[in-house]
Amino acid sequence: MLMQAIRLFMVIPLVLCAACGQAEQGTTDVSNPPPTTAATEAASDDAEGGTSSEAGACSHITDAEIGEAISKTVSRHEENSGQCTHYTDDPVVIVTLNVDTENAESSWQGVTSGNSLAGAETNKVEGLGQETFFGARDILYVKDGDIFMSLEAGFDTETRERARKLAPMILAKLKR
Repeated sequence: MLMQAIRLFMVIPLVLCAACGQAEQGTTDVSNPPPTTAATEAASDDAEGGTSSEAGACSHITDAEIGEAISKTVSRHEENSGQCTHYTDDPVVIVTLNVDTENAESSWQGVTSGNSLAGAETNKVEGLGQETFFGARDILYVKDGDIFMSLEAGFDTETRERARKLAPMILAKLKR
């Protein structure tokens, strides 16, 4: 049982990175470094509704939109390896979004294979996208046509509820 849990926490992030084509060879960064001045300025610009051409993953939704949906103030966000993480003043309430609109099917297959390989339980979610489930660590995975999205909405008992609030809003914006 312990070995399965260890494998789960080792395999899933690797599969997700590989599936999204974002893996960097020889590096694993699990720390949460403080934002650079540029990241803080970009977060401030995006929170006001603008998006920077460098925003990439952070251009899908603003800090203000996330804050309103989850009833928390988002203080900053950072883009790293194609995903955007939005931080609140509550250390267990962060929102991490990863979107793939170029290889959605490959990303979906990578996630489902990784969860299966690790023996992770998946909980189907109806009414959102063509295929949707909560996987390991309560990450919500959505595939809808040429859109793949993974959404992690914190690390507490309300994680899934926050993800259920955010996902339809983000998916609607991606379909525009």
